[in-house]
Amino acid sequence: MNKRRVLVLFLSVVLLVGLSACKDNKTPEDNDNDNPTTGTRIGELYEDLERYEERLNTLVGDGDVEMHIPDRYRMAYDIQFLSETTYEIYTRDQLIERLETYTPNQIEGQYLENLITTQLFVSTVKELIADDLDQEVGVEFHPDEDNEDLTYRFLLSDEGYVIIDAKNRFMKTFIKIGMQDDLLDYTELHYRFDEDDIATLGDNRLLYNYFKFEEGQETVFINNLEFSSSMSYTSLEDNLYFTIEQSNSLEGAIGESGYHISYYNAEDLLQVYMDVVDNDVVDATYDVFTEHGLLYRYETNYDYVDMQRIATNFIQATGYDYVKIDSAPGTQEVEGVYLDSGEALYNGFLNFTYNDNYAFASVKQLLEQGEPLTDEILSLQSLGMNLDHPKATASYLNSILITDMMDVSQNFTIENLDFFTDTREQELYNYLDPDIRASLEGTNDPTVHEEPEGDIDEFESMMNAFTTAFEEERQLVIEDQFGLGETITNTNGYAKTSISLDDKYLGMYTYGSSAGQHNYYVRPYYGKLIGLTRYNAGNIYNAEILYATDSSENFLDFLTRTTNIFTPLMGVEQVTKVSDTEFTVEGNFDFLGISSEKIFSNSDFAGYIDSDVTATFTFESDHSGYAIDFEVDGIYHEYGGVEYQYEGVRTYTLEPIMMFDPIAEENNYINLPTSKDDIILTTPIGVGGSYSIDQQPRYMRLDLEEGIYNIHISQRDFQYILQIQDELGNVITNEETFRVDVPGIYYLVIESVYHDSIGIMVEQSSVNLDDVIVLPEEPGKLAIELEADVLKMIQVPISNQDRILYIHIDLDDFNYIEEMRPGFGMTFDPEDKFGAAWVPLYETDGMVYLYLKANVPYFFNVAAEITDTYYVYFEFIEQPTSETAIADINLDNILDHPGLFFNAFQDTIRVHFTITEETTYDFNYERFFLYGGLEYNLYTSDGGFVKDLSFGYTVLTPGDYYIEYVNTEPDDIAAIVPHFMEMPTE
Repeated sequence: MNKRRVLVLFLSVVLLVGLSACKDNKTPEDNDNDNPTTGTRIGELYEDLERYEERLNTLVGDGDVEMHIPDRYRMAYDIQFLSETTYEIYTRDQLIERLETYTPNQIEGQYLENLITTQLFVSTVKELIADDLDQEVGVEFHPDEDNEDLTYRFLLSDEGYVIIDAKNRFMKTFIKIGMQDDLLDYTELHYRFDEDDIATLGDNRLLYNYFKFEEGQETVFINNLEFSSSMSYTSLEDNLYFTIEQSNSLEGAIGESGYHISYYNAEDLLQVYMDVVDNDVVDATYDVFTEHGLLYRYETNYDYVDMQRIATNFIQATGYDYVKIDSAPGTQEVEGVYLDSGEALYNGFLNFTYNDNYAFASVKQLLEQGEPLTDEILSLQSLGMNLDHPKATASYLNSILITDMMDVSQNFTIENLDFFTDTREQELYNYLDPDIRASLEGTNDPTVHEEPEGDIDEFESMMNAFTTAFEEERQLVIEDQFGLGETITNTNGYAKTSISLDDKYLGMYTYGSSAGQHNYYVRPYYGKLIGLTRYNAGNIYNAEILYATDSSENFLDFLTRTTNIFTPLMGVEQVTKVSDTEFTVEGNFDFLGISSEKIFSNSDFAGYIDSDVTATFTFESDHSGYAIDFEVDGIYHEYGGVEYQYEGVRTYTLEPIMMFDPIAEENNYINLPTSKDDIILTTPIGVGGSYSIDQQPRYMRLDLEEGIYNIHISQRDFQYILQIQDELGNVITNEETFRVDVPGIYYLVIESVYHDSIGIMVEQSSVNLDDVIVLPEEPGKLAIELEADVLKMIQVPISNQDRILYIHIDLDDFNYIEEMRPGFGMTFDPEDKFGAAWVPLYETDGMVYLYLKANVPYFFNVAAEITDTYYVYFEFIEQPTSETAIADINLDNILDHPGLFFNAFQDTIRVHFTITEETTYDFNYERFFLYGGLEYNLYTSDGGFVKDLSFGYTVLTPGDYYIEYVNTEPDDIAAIVPHFMEMPTE
């Protein structure tokens, strides 16, 4: 049993032991606490509890939960304990027949354990309160006179859910349970405390576990302990499950701090385990299943010995006839996979299972780190077999690999909860249900839905008359002025809201003198009803999809939920008629109607939410509008010895409105959302925008044609992680230059190490793919014909390793003349690792060294105002990877000096040559990668020092010489192109 289950059962059992105690002859506790009474009795909730219990019984069944045991553990057990009925020889047909009878288990047991505990709790509570149905909601009482430590308190949430506050000595439990559309909605929090009053997130860390269940949708379990925390998530819609455990001592990562993640997707038949340390995936195991069990397991760091391992279930492969299994210990040298001829395709230990329900037989293959996993290895062709399955391919395996922190956070983040943030404890606490959190903090008062009193009918009649007039006129303007009055002007604010029923439009502007301005718009866009929000000045809007369709019914539903136009008694508690057109109204801020929270939350007095409001409603006699003068009870501010009350005026007027479309404005941008599903519009190519970026992935949708694309980021020193994904979520590249061969929808995914605003523009290169020439892997010469107004681009093939490309363009091929010099060069896109984007070929004798990063598509072309044919001589330089002797190069002519490359294993090169007649030479060179640390000295062939070539001209008399080049900073790489020029004799 794992730690999570131990804690859940421990907390629940301790609590339920108290709940199940004897309750005979008990009496309600005297009401001596400060809890407000409501007049509502818990007997009125009893029928709801019975309904919830019945639904739980249906969900749980008989309580006999069959737990899913991952094949990661099943395989180990089965290997150690073979069936008593074992054979030495198993034929292929025999193994396939048994394999095809097996179906992998599903994942229900992961959350049903928690539901069983819930079922037991609700059933026990219902039994205990059977004699206490006259107790008031909101009042704490003892359900068991023999257990003075056990107390209950019942509450009602705004949506009518039952909240149970249960305490048993040092254990505290909060339950919130209800039904929505006949589906169970349940949350619970368990925690242990040492004092009656604990700080939620103060000096004492809150240690708890939390369970949320939304029937048919999802379950979430959070466990927050002293030195670790975890989250388990089950999507009941997508049939997937994952758990993230954060710990200061990861078992698999040799005691390091980080995350352990397990994941199972029943739709994709995929199981993943991984350890993440310092934002790096240090170890991962991928179990790939078919409908009949495990197909193969791939381990990225097998037994932590820096090796890869692939263990493949070969039963369905062709090319073998039988396997031989040794049941006797110590004779495994004959175990293996065989042909009928007796030839062994594989000798060695087999992971083998054969019983009444399942067959499994795998061979393991070990690879060095960095060695590519090929189709031949995955399909077992490397062992003489052939496993023909779409998942036994390198392309499939690469598509499921999770290699960096962006992939991790993207795959294992749920809505409204980022487990990987630096403020994880606060993030987890904020995720708790608001009513549970309020109960924990002691601020959850009982909710009583009382009918308003007073002159209700006449007031409601006036409100309805205005609503009818609005439905006829179709447009409405609402204006607000609020604050502490004219004396204290820096507390005042203003708001204006415009609504059009026909246009399904709402536009809101608010301004608080100390809090700045706030804009909010609701409007149709591409068939959806969207909301756009902007805080303070700027051109960046946050967008959300309010409704998937922009129907009039949905817009009316939005107005009903956010205004009192169609629900005139919302928030009203008491009405007194003053005249036919004037009423005094008491209640809360809800009766002010349109999005009061949006208007006032931006002011310095957002505490209005918990305050009572008194207002005077004054109606126009023709029902064309009304005004509300209101005062907020309890919000005061002392200024100059005088106490000022928070007050305001709101007017509703039926008049034509002016609409504003922020999307249509040229310089306005919609911020990038954190989910593909929340994208509002496709970003146009070649149009830049400013966006707010933070520590979570944000998505930009792109509609791309075939071609080469560049991503321009405004801040080059900005620290970010970038991906281009296809429509299925496969990563195409992590680089800012990429090639698209299949037109369609793609996504730019970007996240930052901190919050900032940056400019992003995706631009298509003017190069036509028909004019792109792919450089071969083998060294050689490539002929390029230049045409007028056509840019020929050369693409360097992508490699999974960093490498050096050496390019030489013979200037004689160009009939090069000095007039070509200013614009004659080579451009690179993207720039290489050391920032090279342009090389003036006239300064390098046409020679270039480029350091190319792994997995990046590089392009280059020659820039010259000519129409001609030129030749590219190229070679990928093999970098020395071990200590070498001094490299020696022999030249027939010093004027034909080649380029030279240095790294940590080759730091000295000698170039030998012969001079036949006295000549004066000028020596210079072009450097690549390194800007210092090179020495170049001239010696006679017997080792006699002649001179340092960096000083002045050199006069060479006939004889044999060598130049010794030394990289004095061997930790760096370097390349140079030396130039020797004969100087004229006087």
